[in-house]
Amino acid sequence: MASDLSKCLQANVEYGYINFFDYNPLKNTFNEDFKTIVLGEKAYTNSQKKYVLFDTYFQYTAFIKMYGLEELEKPLFKKEVYHKNKILEAQMAKEFQLTEEDGNELAVIFKDTMDLLAVDSLDWKAFQNTFIYKIENDWFRYLNDWRIKNRAWIYKFGGNYMLISHSEDETEFIYNEAVFKKGEALKK
Repeated sequence: MASDLSKCLQANVEYGYINFFDYNPLKNTFNEDFKTIVLGEKAYTNSQKKYVLFDTYFQYTAFIKMYGLEELEKPLFKKEVYHKNKILEAQMAKEFQLTEEDGNELAVIFKDTMDLLAVDSLDWKAFQNTFIYKIENDWFRYLNDWRIKNRAWIYKFGGNYMLISHSEDETEFIYNEAVFKKGEALKK
C-alpha cells in the first residue's frame, strides 16, 4: 500500500504501525504504550514531500498470531475489555491512518473505502442551507470549491467516486468517503 500511495501522491511514504500496548504473557500484564513503529519508507524520485502510513490494527492482528485467541480468556482480558474488543475486531477489519509528516491526518483507509480528512469537513447545516434556505451564489461557490477539492484528493488516491454522509450526533459534520471499484482498491 505504501508503494501505491507513493505513486498516487508522488511523494515519499513512511510506513509502520502504532504500538498500543506491551503485553507480558508471563506476568499476565500489559502497559499502555502508544508509540509509533516505523518499518520503512517508499521513496518517490526527487520528492521532498513525505506522508506517514500506519496500520492501526497491526499489533492486534499480530497478537493473535503470537498468542492465539485462547489468550483472551485470561483474567487480564476479562478486566481490560477495550484491547480484547480491538483484538477481535482486527480479525475482520483493516484500517490505516495516512498523515502528513507533521501529524496532520489526511485519511483513514479501510478495505474498499477511505474517509477523507484532507479537505475540511463541511457542516451539515451549511450543506442543507445551500439548497433549502440560502440559494445564493456565494454558498454554491463554497460548496463547489469543497466538492472540487475532495474530487482532486479522490482521484489522487485512485478513487472512483465519493459518497457524502453525516453523523446525526451533536457534531453534524459531513464525512467524505472515497469509494473504489471492486478489485481496484489500494493493495493491502
